Amino acid sequence: MAPPTCPLKLPLEDELATLKAGFSLGEALIALAVKALFIGLTGDLGAGKTTFCQGVGKALGLAAGEVTSPTFALAHEHQGLVAFSHLDLYRLGDRPENEFLEAGLTDYLDGITLVEWPERLPDSFWPLNRLNLTLTIAPQGRLLVGLGLTPEAQKVWAHLTQRFLLG
Repeated sequence: MAPPTCPLKLPLEDELATLKAGFSLGEALIALAVKALFIGLTGDLGAGKTTFCQGVGKALGLAAGEVTSPTFALAHEHQGLVAFSHLDLYRLGDRPENEFLEAGLTDYLDGITLVEWPERLPDSFWPLNRLNLTLTIAPQGRLLVGLGLTPEAQKVWAHLTQRFLLG
């Protein structure tokens, strides 16, 4: 197994596998009793970011359909077995940092936060305790690449990959 500081890749065959990977993240959050973690989800339109978040919600006890894209609302709060926030920054305009601050979105960064399109703001804007995830469309489905920037985030990624691979 690669050192936890190295990006690890997880092939995802289809949408169901993307849901399963998200479910595995939710299981990791519960098993490791994570209280606060920034999870950045980068990827092109249609790469599966919201589908991944739906898998997280399912693992945390939310009903199917409860986790939807917050593209127009910017943020959704969810209370399952663990509370988490889901942000989508795709629609931020020309001054994304100012818009983020004016919308009061910093309030969501204290707990577990999944953010689609985090690259809209500089890395220095985000909490240090973070797991960066990238979903790309690959010839055989999708590819999920993860990089934990702190020991806790690295443990979450390791747990996610183990749960996903064990089935």
